[in-house]
Amino acid sequence: MFKARRLLAWLFLLIGVANLIRGVLSFSLVPVFAERELALPLPLLGGVYLLAGGAFLVVALLIFLDRAWRTALPLVLVYESGMWAIALVGYRGSYIRGLWARDLLFTILLLGATAYLVWRGGRGRSETSDI
Repeated sequence: MFKARRLLAWLFLLIGVANLIRGVLSFSLVPVFAERELALPLPLLGGVYLLAGGAFLVVALLIFLDRAWRTALPLVLVYESGMWAIALVGYRGSYIRGLWARDLLFTILLLGATAYLVWRGGRGRSETSDI
């Protein structure tokens, strides 16, 4: 396996585990915030994070197995679109909104790193060898 694909798989594994942890924490914090009015329900956020974590783990496994590495960039695009939708709808605090520049930078870095690793991992292969 190329180093770029291996690095991409490890990156996706890390993102997947982080989202699974966020999902579990969202469900465990429901009693703590039971009396507060939240913009989005915590079980909804937990479900989104668990789904994203599972998707990243599956794609990481497929990349380790040298399959479906070209699905990495579309997955990151869908994931980041969803996270920005949650940020626009769910974040009310001015402190959190003040961090959007940082979040935008991380989004650009993740998209750029994924695109670069997919490009590096695909060099030297024919288009049909990944099917």
